Amino acid sequence: GDLFEFVRNGKFNARNAFATRRDTIKRNQFGGTIGGPIIKNKLFFFSGYQGTTIRQDPSDSISFVPTPAMLAGDFTAVTSPACNAGRQITLNAPFVNNRINPALFTRPAVALAGKLPGSADACGKVIYGDPNTETDHMAIGRIDFQWNDKQSIFGRYVVDSVNNPQPYSLNHNLLSTSTNGSEGLSQMFTLGDTYLFSPNVVNSLRLSANRA
Repeated sequence: GDLFEFVRNGKFNARNAFATRRDTIKRNQFGGTIGGPIIKNKLFFFSGYQGTTIRQDPSDSISFVPTPAMLAGDFTAVTSPACNAGRQITLNAPFVNNRINPALFTRPAVALAGKLPGSADACGKVIYGDPNTETDHMAIGRIDFQWNDKQSIFGRYVVDSVNNPQPYSLNHNLLSTSTNGSEGLSQMFTLGDTYLFSPNVVNSLRLSANRA
């Protein structure tokens, strides 16, 4: 049998230029194999496993949300040259001097804005991340049976699973709803029979079933 483990840690990574802190990634990949005879020269087994865990909470995504001033009807800061690469923006009516009566806002829009993360930046800039807590498993098992000098039989089972929750379920940040999660299970089963009719004629039969 053999064992192995590979580790990746954010402590060894430089901080992303747009991130507020260093990456927190912790990726571990581990597993092993084992096999041998059950009955000498007759029945054999083999099995292997590989697991992968990823834990990461980055903060390198940039977005813009309505500021408290904007929700109060004051859009002067967000339309200023400081927020638009040196260009002044003038909003059309019903804005007056880039201000508007907040009573004109639609209620659904205000309700949605209330669920967004707040920003202390005058332009509404927020830096956030989509957390990742992925866990993967892969395993294989096989049995070989030497029936006699002419016939051998084997059975093999493979399973592969992934579980990566959608980021919003972890941080409840509405901006993370654009990133999908994933969850799945795949299984494969094979039966095989090999029969030696003569030194020049061999029959090999395989029956397989897959489920995802």
